[in-house]
Amino acid sequence: MVVPSIFSCDEWGEIELDRYKIEMNANGGESTIKSKNYDFVWIDCVYTNDSIYTSSKTEQVDPDIKLVDAEWLKAYMKKSNTKDIYITVLPNETGRSRRASLSVTNGNNFSDNVLIIQSAE
Repeated sequence: MVVPSIFSCDEWGEIELDRYKIEMNANGGESTIKSKNYDFVWIDCVYTNDSIYTSSKTEQVDPDIKLVDAEWLKAYMKKSNTKDIYITVLPNETGRSRRASLSVTNGNNFSDNVLIIQSAE
């Protein structure tokens, strides 16, 4: 007996984001990353300077916001808007450039990374 499946692996595809690299000057600033093909993505973690930051290590102040606080970089999502990830980069006073990698996932299916670079100038 053959049982037809209502799910197809062909329907799932890699996460498509509107950008995979964010570059900022030493003043810092804000940016938004948008999912182009999934209605629900989330922040898996942020890698900086050999450290890994997840939302489980961050105190959640607002129940509508999932925040990952990674020293000089903050990444957050609003539970009411699950397609957008907001990035805040603090001013760079170190005198050298710095990098981070933001891991975005939609569960066990796919994940992708966004490179964040902040110059020293």
